Amino acid sequence: MDPNYERGYMDPELWGNLQYEISLGLIFAKLPVREFFQLRLVCREWNRLAGDREFLVAANPKPIQKPYFHLCRRGPDYQLHGLLTYISWCKRWDYSCLGQHDELYYLVANQGLIYAPRADDCDILRVFDIHSRIWYTLPPLDPQLRSRCNDFPVVALKVDTSSYPYEFEVIRAGGPYNSLTPTHTYNSRTNTWSVSKLTDIGDSPVRATCAQVSDALYVWSDLDYFFCYKISEDCWYARDVTEEDKSREHWLNGVGAWKEKVYHVLIVRFGKHPNGWDELIVYEWDDEDLQWKEVDRMPPHLRDWLLDSNNITPGDMEILSSYCDEWVLIYSYYYEDGNVNKYVLYNLETKVWKIANIPDALVQPFLDDEETEFFNEREHCYHMKKSRVWASMQPYKNPYDRIGERQQVMQDKRPASLDDWSHFLDQL
Repeated sequence: MDPNYERGYMDPELWGNLQYEISLGLIFAKLPVREFFQLRLVCREWNRLAGDREFLVAANPKPIQKPYFHLCRRGPDYQLHGLLTYISWCKRWDYSCLGQHDELYYLVANQGLIYAPRADDCDILRVFDIHSRIWYTLPPLDPQLRSRCNDFPVVALKVDTSSYPYEFEVIRAGGPYNSLTPTHTYNSRTNTWSVSKLTDIGDSPVRATCAQVSDALYVWSDLDYFFCYKISEDCWYARDVTEEDKSREHWLNGVGAWKEKVYHVLIVRFGKHPNGWDELIVYEWDDEDLQWKEVDRMPPHLRDWLLDSNNITPGDMEILSSYCDEWVLIYSYYYEDGNVNKYVLYNLETKVWKIANIPDALVQPFLDDEETEFFNEREHCYHMKKSRVWASMQPYKNPYDRIGERQQVMQDKRPASLDDWSHFLDQL
């Protein structure tokens, strides 16, 4: 075999003429999300297009078809951050990695929009629209007001889906313990912040999830605080859910909304099985009684299959959930290798449980040390070393094989092929 055609080589004559036959910008626009932002690093024109809102909306003229699920979790060595979608016409699941984010604990998502403060600078606040792939960088807060706020306050994300791209509001509240701080609201229509009532919310949420029901936004975090922001009243309410029942141990798994109701899924340990969890329960929030009421439980055979109680202890894995309208995706996440391989779908409307036939290894975690530059600003991003893009675009491997495979990939790469490819792309 000709050594020039070994793995990683791209014929410069062939690829150099491709731009005259088809619009490479259209190909670029159709790439999966992670590859889309990675490839902007190797070409000035594609780097510009990645920040061109008119181009992005034209290339993605409609919201992503539902159901889709935002998967997000960080383990000791791996990150899970991506979008799982169901393609109805071919009855197939697809997954796009959304990239690494150092502050993954503090992302807040709603309706396909993700509030994501800059990892290296908490003063830079951003929102990413998964549907259009637009990054919104919010204007800075007033320095005097900013000094009175937590770096990671309670955040609610209100999304208006009546127009496209979606318009949104970011509502932030929280300050030092036992101190009053104002609520800050960003409106994407006016691109401005407004300041409203004082509040004494002081706890910064961790791994918060947000649900929207008409006049209210609900936020729940790993700190076991359930926050509600009443929009018309401009008022926050907080409830410590650990006070409801101290006789049992439970595990938080997110919050979602359907038909003006708020739901969440809990794994509860009643003490039946000392080494495992006993029940997986769906709760509905009663806004009048201000408490949760049980509406359903996962059937025992599905619970045992998902939890794998005979082989896995609670400290080895976590059960997570993601919400999209009436659908709840419940899935297992293994800390050590970042592996996800069991999924159950629950329909809030029909109350039907079923296993989701999602292929093994479709959902791809990634190591915490992988490159992240493609999520930074465009000009800074482009001047990073281009070869990092190539190195990070290797196919997914089993976590236990990654060290050996990564070494093999480095041996297989041909520097000349990368130079040819980069030179060609720079001519566009």
